[in-house]
Amino acid sequence: MTVQEIADLLQLHGWYLDLIRRYKTRYAYAKRRVGNQVQTRYLKTEAKLEEVTPAFVLERITRSTNARQVNDVSRTSPAS
Repeated sequence: MTVQEIADLLQLHGWYLDLIRRYKTRYAYAKRRVGNQVQTRYLKTEAKLEEVTPAFVLERITRSTNARQVNDVSRTSPAS
């Protein structure tokens, strides 16, 4: 997929594409604002975005933070 196609797909789902440069490499992130926080999902390096499929992008942005919350709850529950 091209950068524009990925950006369009993300926009349909309420996200936007952010390309961040670190040193000489640019990294692609999907971002969206939820309340006063910004959710961020790493996609790929810009050089590898051609390999990305729509299913890959949708899988990345639909990953829930519930897994992290479940782990936190299991740590705080009393041991039997």
